[in-house]
Amino acid sequence: GEYHFDSRVTDIIKRPDGAFDVLVGHPDSSCTPEQSEGSVTYTASKVILATGHSARDIYEMFDRKGWELQAKGFALGVRVEHPQSLINKIQYHGKYQPYMPTAEYSFVTQVLDRGVFSFCMCPGGVLVPAATASGELVLNGMSNSQRNSKWANSGVVVQIEPEDFPEYSQFGALALLRFQQDIEKKMFDYTGSLKAPAQRMMDFCRRIPSANLPKTSYHPGAENAPLHELLPEHVSLRLKYAFPEIGNKKMHGYYTNDALLLGVESRTSSPVRIPRDPETLEHVQIAGLYPCGEGAGYAGGITSAALDGLRTALAVMARFAPPQK
Repeated sequence: GEYHFDSRVTDIIKRPDGAFDVLVGHPDSSCTPEQSEGSVTYTASKVILATGHSARDIYEMFDRKGWELQAKGFALGVRVEHPQSLINKIQYHGKYQPYMPTAEYSFVTQVLDRGVFSFCMCPGGVLVPAATASGELVLNGMSNSQRNSKWANSGVVVQIEPEDFPEYSQFGALALLRFQQDIEKKMFDYTGSLKAPAQRMMDFCRRIPSANLPKTSYHPGAENAPLHELLPEHVSLRLKYAFPEIGNKKMHGYYTNDALLLGVESRTSSPVRIPRDPETLEHVQIAGLYPCGEGAGYAGGITSAALDGLRTALAVMARFAPPQK
């Protein structure tokens, strides 16, 4: 195989003979594929489309061409950062010792008929900016191999379905994609930079401003903000009920003003699905095109995306296998 860096798929053209022309240009090019200097065309009989869930230009290309897409539920919320020493104390019931593994956690609960759950928990980790377009703000988390930072962070997110925001229905299959973009822009506009709007956990739930903020691993910094107002009511109301419940019933000490909430965690999974045949795994309209992984809406994390990639590769291989006698 070959890897082509500094390259971006700008168009996929289905040829009369059934093959595909995949047009590739420089990622910073704003002109059309036909105008792009140095653009390259690759031709193939089969194409696996495994873009990841943040390649919004691919969804928009499908929409322009009239290729079928479907709106899909996803989850949105905040990154929650605690002192790692507190998570160690909670999870080891006060018996943590330095030789023990750095503690992590996960939880799922239901609030007002919607799921609220932890996502991508990073013990001994750091928060990082993860936006894919200018003028937007997205946070993610990571852990270094030694898991030795002073902080533990996790996404805590609320399930969202297309019917929850009917005002976006005008965008059809891209409804929740536009909703996602608007929230990310709103967070950026509040600070005007990659600084993250932030609020202490108990202040958020009480819907009062924080007098000050604790230190954070997020290098661009945090800015004191009314996250309870910046987030949609659908999200903030459910988080308001979820955090005390987790602290009282599942992880005593989790609900504390030493915890910092930072906005926004919005890339849990794709808000769009590219439909495919359940048997052949090809797009329902376009033979030979294989939507795959998180970008196609068939995975929700590293492991499930890898398994879907394996399944898709086997489906393609089956098309080239000799007929059974």
